[in-house]
Amino acid sequence: MNTFKKRTPLFLYTPFLLFEIGAALFFLYVARGSYETAAPSSIIVLFWIFSTAVTKLYHYERNLTYTKQFQRFIFSSALFLIIVYVASLIIANAISFSIYIMAAFFAVVFITKAAAVSALFWLRKNVKSYQENILVYESKTGKQFVRDVTELKTTGYNITVADKQLFEEKEAVKLKEILKENEVKSIYIPFEVAFRKSTAHILILAWEKESKLFFMANYNTLNIGDSLCFFGLTQIVKHRTSPLDDTFKSFIKRFFDVLFSLTVISVFLSWFVPLLALVIVLDSKG
Repeated sequence: MNTFKKRTPLFLYTPFLLFEIGAALFFLYVARGSYETAAPSSIIVLFWIFSTAVTKLYHYERNLTYTKQFQRFIFSSALFLIIVYVASLIIANAISFSIYIMAAFFAVVFITKAAAVSALFWLRKNVKSYQENILVYESKTGKQFVRDVTELKTTGYNITVADKQLFEEKEAVKLKEILKENEVKSIYIPFEVAFRKSTAHILILAWEKESKLFFMANYNTLNIGDSLCFFGLTQIVKHRTSPLDDTFKSFIKRFFDVLFSLTVISVFLSWFVPLLALVIVLDSKG
C-alpha cells in the first residue's frame, strides 16, 4: 500500500518567490542612486514588503487567477505609493522618487509577476508535483464545486468524486485505504455532512493529519473568516485543528523557536557550559 508523499508547498513555491522578490529588490538596489537622498534602501524595501504582505501579492493559492493577481498588483502598488508619499511628508527631503524610476519599477514587478504566474499555471497543468489529488463528496454542492474548478483550469486539482456511502462510518477503513492508494491530500465535503452523526468520523482524519479537510457551501451561505475562499460560486472553508495549521502562524512560531534557541545558546550556554566543564575538572580527575 502506498503512503502519502510529503510535499512542502513552500519549497515548491520558493523559486517563484526568489524570482519575483529578487527582481524587485535588485531593481531597487540598482536604481537607489536615482531615488534615494537620505533614507537607506532598507526603508524603501520595507515599504514594499509591507505593501505586498497586506495585499498578498506573493501568495500562490489554488484558486489563483490572472484577474485576482492583477487586482493585488494594483492594490499593492497604490498602497506602496501612499506609504512612500506619507513618509516623504513626515521625513522631509529624506525620500524622493523619479516618476520614470517608479514607472520602471512597477513595470518590472508586473512583468515578473505575469511570467511567474504563467509558469505556475503551466506547471500545475503539466507537472505532477505541482498538482494535488482531492476527493469530493458527491452532492449538489460538490457538483457545483467540480464545475467551478474545471472552469478555472489553473488549480492543478485532480478530482475524484466519491459516492456518499464511502463517507459512512462503517466504510471508514475503506475510505482511508482509498486516500492512501490514490495519494489524496484533501477531502471536500458539504458543511452539513461533516456534522452528521454517521459521518462525523471524517473530522478525525483532519485531527490525525491523515488528510486536509475542507467544507463546501454555496454562495448563499454566509461564512466569514481568514480561512474562507471562493472557487467560482462555491465557498470553501478549511477545517483547522490547530492555530498552527495557518502557514503564517506556523512560520512565526518556527521563527520564535529558532530565535529563542539562539538567544539561549549565545547568552546562557556560551558561559555556562565552559564554567560547568571547569567545575568538573576541578572537582574530579576529568
